[in-house]
Amino acid sequence: LALPFLITTVSADVSLSLEAVVDSLSQPVFVGHAGDQTGRLFIVEQAGTIRIVDQGQLVAEPFLDLSGEVDFGGEKGLLGLAFHPSYAANGRFFVNYTRLDGGDLKTVVAEYTRSATDANRAEPGSETVLLEFDQPFGNHNAGMLAFGKDGFLYISTGDGGSGGDPQGNGQNRSTLLGNILRIDVDRGDPYSVPSDNPFVGEQGVRGEIWAYGLRNPWRFSFDSGTGRLFAGDVGQSTWEEIDLVVKGGNYGWNVMEGNHCFSPSTGCDQTGLELPISELDRANARCITGGYVYRGKQRTELWGSYIFGDFSTGIIWALTENQEGSWVRQEILRTPHSISSFGEDENGELYLLDYSGTLYQLRFGWRLFFAQAGDGATGAGSLSSGVVLINNGNSAVSGTVRFFSQDGELRVLTIGNSTSDSFPFDLNPRSSLVLQTTGDADPIYVGWAEAASDAPISGSVVYTLRDGQGEILTEAGVSASSPGRSFALAAGRSSGEGTETALAIANPSNNASVKVLVQVKELDGSLAGTDQIDLAPENHSAFFLSEIVDLPAEFEGTVLLDGTGDFIATTLRTVGRVHSASVAVGE
Repeated sequence: LALPFLITTVSADVSLSLEAVVDSLSQPVFVGHAGDQTGRLFIVEQAGTIRIVDQGQLVAEPFLDLSGEVDFGGEKGLLGLAFHPSYAANGRFFVNYTRLDGGDLKTVVAEYTRSATDANRAEPGSETVLLEFDQPFGNHNAGMLAFGKDGFLYISTGDGGSGGDPQGNGQNRSTLLGNILRIDVDRGDPYSVPSDNPFVGEQGVRGEIWAYGLRNPWRFSFDSGTGRLFAGDVGQSTWEEIDLVVKGGNYGWNVMEGNHCFSPSTGCDQTGLELPISELDRANARCITGGYVYRGKQRTELWGSYIFGDFSTGIIWALTENQEGSWVRQEILRTPHSISSFGEDENGELYLLDYSGTLYQLRFGWRLFFAQAGDGATGAGSLSSGVVLINNGNSAVSGTVRFFSQDGELRVLTIGNSTSDSFPFDLNPRSSLVLQTTGDADPIYVGWAEAASDAPISGSVVYTLRDGQGEILTEAGVSASSPGRSFALAAGRSSGEGTETALAIANPSNNASVKVLVQVKELDGSLAGTDQIDLAPENHSAFFLSEIVDLPAEFEGTVLLDGTGDFIATTLRTVGRVHSASVAVGE
């Protein structure tokens, strides 16, 4: 058996968790805000209703009910919502939906107005249709609406559906299909085409087109900081893509799918095409859901990164632009959710909709591996852990620490006199704080602690071993190294002093196993013993060196570690061997 040992590290990447806001939604497909400083969120339900979340509560009556107008099913329904930049004053908002007209399927982009007497209701009879065009098939209806910093309304349209773009709409600029459109809703009747649209005046080309060559750009968004336009374009059968949409850009469909020739399958002409900033194969994504650049108030290394996900796999990624202008993709969370949309509130905080009916808020922070065990798990005494928070800055910091189990569920623990799943903290300048758990987990708790704060802080974990009478046997903070493939660490043993060297290694990857070769050597370099440790993704192993190598009673040397992938390692000299248990961090 192995020592109940704890390895801790601030994640080399970043932690992300999802906090449920409301549930009981019906097939939600979009969430956003009105920009009216009320803090409300508006949620589009695909069957035709718009719901309001006010102060964390779902308002009972819909803001607008178009279920009698909408043709709903599959990829059809009420798909998009955007509020006029001056909504607080003029009450104007816009929707994108599909409906039947004499048996023909059509996309409708229409304007509505807020009720004059009730801010939580729209005027159902106030519709003004701006655009209406045929959909030759029932799928690829796109549906996103958003206003840019220029005050114009942008609209995403799919290629008309079926498969492979049989009508060639992606490369046909005489149709509104397969595009990002840009119109002026403050001039014209019912709208006008901005004079600086890229194809204005070209014979046989629709002036509304801002960019083309898109298959089904289900969700796009503007970076609230830079104004750049990002779109997630759903792929055909092999590649999903994220595009940085520019004026007049041709994004290649159906000549290309992602960075690859589609029609023809080889030797396609890529002249003048805009290639995606990121593409994903079907092992990771099968129905991409475009997201948002994070510009909120939570402190995270991903501030300024583009956060997006996939409807089918539930994975969430971040795209970050490096100094050379290249984009680096990082997987940050695997979820069981069908991610139908991301959204943004007035403060720039991000949200996620699970098509099954729940709205989540994204919570960023840093993460520490964490473990504790009570009498029932160890047979004698307890292992408890404390989160150490350190404010090295000159200003006060506030935040929250939460604890999660191996499967990502919030865990209720006791710290001091408080039993909760969330522990707020305040740190004065140049100060620290320890949140010490009681060690009474039943029977054992392994997972992680996560801290989110309004300014940068650092953290670690202290673990405490107590005997059956509650006396502290040993207490230490364990600082883990950054991930790597090779480590050389000090090792020793003294029977006279009762000291042992314990080794802890952890695999931070959430999708790849690691094999670690352990070699224990004398100070003169001679080999004392060897073993191999196999670590599954997000798994942890801890043991005394004497458990795997026949060490003499008195020993000083080194332990050399070599892995097939990145891992984290640390050693700790302990006094006595009172407890025996084996713990693993992660799934």
